[in-house]
Amino acid sequence: MHDAKKRAQQHFDAAHHFLHNTYPLLKDPKLLLGIFSNISKSLEASMEAILLHGRANHYIPAFGDNFTHKWHAFSKYAVPKHHIAGEFTTMVMDLNRIRDLHDKSPVEFPRGEKLVICNEEYDITTLSAKEAHLSLNKARELLEKTEEILKS
Repeated sequence: MHDAKKRAQQHFDAAHHFLHNTYPLLKDPKLLLGIFSNISKSLEASMEAILLHGRANHYIPAFGDNFTHKWHAFSKYAVPKHHIAGEFTTMVMDLNRIRDLHDKSPVEFPRGEKLVICNEEYDITTLSAKEAHLSLNKARELLEKTEEILKS
């Protein structure tokens, strides 16, 4: 569980560095993919740390190793037990969807200061630095909550 917490912090730190140091220097919207990816990985590792803590303390049953199983276990058991805001489960799912969309996307291109990602039907999703800042702040909140939970 502490390994997952450590990974969460490392991904958070990488996203923070990209967003606050690298992105302002280069102003390349393609960097937003790396930022959102690291935020997503940080949230997923935080979620895993909380789940492993719950398993060790016998209030969360066994869960699968893929993202969907972890997300369902987190939503069903950890969120109500630790009074975690529901917006975190939505955000974790949304950021994972963006990672999947990027992997399967036939077209991605910068448009001004945003990055546009299209799916096979050419439905678009845009990423911006403003959204990255909001997501990073929410990821910080979940990291802090994870720290509280692991200490209990």
